[in-house]
Amino acid sequence: MISVSEAEKIIFDQLFEADVRNLTLKEAQNRILAEPILADRPFPPYSRVAMDGIALKYSDLQGGNQLKVQDIQLAGEPAKSLEDGGYCIEVMTGSILPQGADTVIPYEEIKIEEGRAKLNSGKLEKGQNIHLEGADARKEDELVSVGTILSTPEIGIAASVGKSELKTYSSPEVAIISTGDEIIPIDQKPKPHQVRSSNSYSIKSGLLQLGIEAETFHLPDQRDTLIKEIGSIKERFKILILIGGASKGKADHVPEVLEHLGIKKSFHGVAQRPGKPFWFGKDAETFVFGFPGNPVSAFLCFYRYVKPWIIKSLGGENVKRQAILTEEFGFKKPLTLFLQGKADHREGKTLVKPVPGGGSGDLVNLSKADGFLELPADKNEFGIWETYSWFPFR
Repeated sequence: MISVSEAEKIIFDQLFEADVRNLTLKEAQNRILAEPILADRPFPPYSRVAMDGIALKYSDLQGGNQLKVQDIQLAGEPAKSLEDGGYCIEVMTGSILPQGADTVIPYEEIKIEEGRAKLNSGKLEKGQNIHLEGADARKEDELVSVGTILSTPEIGIAASVGKSELKTYSSPEVAIISTGDEIIPIDQKPKPHQVRSSNSYSIKSGLLQLGIEAETFHLPDQRDTLIKEIGSIKERFKILILIGGASKGKADHVPEVLEHLGIKKSFHGVAQRPGKPFWFGKDAETFVFGFPGNPVSAFLCFYRYVKPWIIKSLGGENVKRQAILTEEFGFKKPLTLFLQGKADHREGKTLVKPVPGGGSGDLVNLSKADGFLELPADKNEFGIWETYSWFPFR
């Protein structure tokens, strides 16, 4: 049995190579970016009015608090020129700042009567309520880096620089294979000794966060059937995620079947809870992950190892997150404990309250948690306000 850090290193040292494809912005959601997105002009491209009100020259108000209203500047119109000598121009949010103006006063702070604008209060700062040209980015600045998972903000940025398509890393072909004679389809009524399939749906949902559509299979706990079916499946898929059959039970045939199929084992067993019987190996074409069948174990193995591994293989960067334990917690086993916790974000810090639940079979408890705190194996007592690695799944 190996440590968590050893398991991570073994997996992360064996990455797959991904192809690059051009996708439309609609198709690119949740994919991983394979090219930088650069600013095609300054951001914003012009000095932009940030409030509805009047634009003026700051020095024109030094001799009094009234200005003549010269004109109206609407969004989408070319810049108008402010006349000298105590004039202002009404401006709308998003419009270009009129030439000669350097300050904007919102309507709430003025009163306009008979073509004159009167300032209600004496509070005024030069340059206020203006979003200056190039304040956010200069032309050719990198706005989004290679390896970024494309979400709503990045799609909007790509559109703003005129990119209708983006180069993205192609999703690998992934098969999720659940095993177990006790598992039935979700649309059937289980007998007392049966459970509905759930692990495949959880893992498939996690892959969709990366834009990966996985295909699911269910196989019985029969050695010859597993050899035949897994052998056929692995010819079509780059990544196999097997759920169940990886422990030491009488019907746990998966490790033997994988060896029979020529898949070389890298490790079987990690000193962690949940998920101790975790299996990983590969052959020349296929990467194989063998998860324990208990739902929390499978869930943990995916979010702690497989999802970060896919992100790294696709050129992405896994952000190392830290969180603070808000209650004392004890664990006596010489194992790394992945403690389920509820997160509270305050002042840039993540505070986590333990919600340990009923063990690796307690799927319902996952709905009460936001992620896993990684509590190291070399400690038994974990104190309040101590900081540990945090693996969120929300």
